[in-house]
Amino acid sequence: MSNGALARRERVSTPTMTRLVDALVHEALVSRAEVAEDRRQTRLTATDAGRALMERGRARRIERLAGELRGLEPDDLDTLERALDVLERLETTTEEPR
Repeated sequence: MSNGALARRERVSTPTMTRLVDALVHEALVSRAEVAEDRRQTRLTATDAGRALMERGRARRIERLAGELRGLEPDDLDTLERALDVLERLETTTEEPR
């Protein structure tokens, strides 16, 4: 995926995405390699350190959400479950091509 496509997907400008990617590469969280078939593009891959950072962040978000959900009343949980069904249907009908 190009920086431009990634920027559109994340809803930031291309120059902003370029700065973000450059910073991630500088911090050794992402590696960058040329695409042999199209030298104008690069392939970004999370490094081990980058994957570990993502996993730690994901675990913190899940734990926080689980804590919030534990505090809800059963009726609120039922409402959320119905809302999730609607969101899942919307997701399958509005997915962007990758």
